[in-house]
Amino acid sequence: MHKISVSVIMLTLNEKFNLPGAIENVEEWAEEIFIVDSCSTDKTVDIALEHGVRIVQRPFTNFGDQWNFALEQLPIKTPWTFKLDPDERLTPELIEEMRELLEGEPNCCGYYMDRRLWFMGKALHVFAPVLRLWRTGNCRFSDVLVNEHPIVDGPVGKLKGILEHFDSPNLQGLLI
Repeated sequence: MHKISVSVIMLTLNEKFNLPGAIENVEEWAEEIFIVDSCSTDKTVDIALEHGVRIVQRPFTNFGDQWNFALEQLPIKTPWTFKLDPDERLTPELIEEMRELLEGEPNCCGYYMDRRLWFMGKALHVFAPVLRLWRTGNCRFSDVLVNEHPIVDGPVGKLKGILEHFDSPNLQGLLI
């Protein structure tokens, strides 16, 4: 399988449980993978390095600031960038849809997709549109502590594929 000309970026802090699956989900198709790590104290950095992921450590101030740092300072070489959280996975259908779109001439600067929530190992019928794919250089983030959102310069479209969000594998995860 040839790579898609996309750079995947993740922010991490103590993601040793989620990170291996996230990297395995993208390493076969993404041309570049970057992590901005907020000084993890677990095995997050080791896992990233074992997979050949480029990682930068930077103290956390807020999510918007971390994302803007990533977009402005990482040496992204691809024409497209994808935001991925470590507890998310792209479905094969979403990957193929992106491949077909980006091998053509996309008419938008960014793309939404539906994110499906999983809880305690079960897919819920809860979908929320999230903007996760954009032309490199056409995006910045709102500078807020939480609930940051990408702001894309130009028209945006929507993909049909699903981004799976494996939040809270058990009740204990909600309490931590």
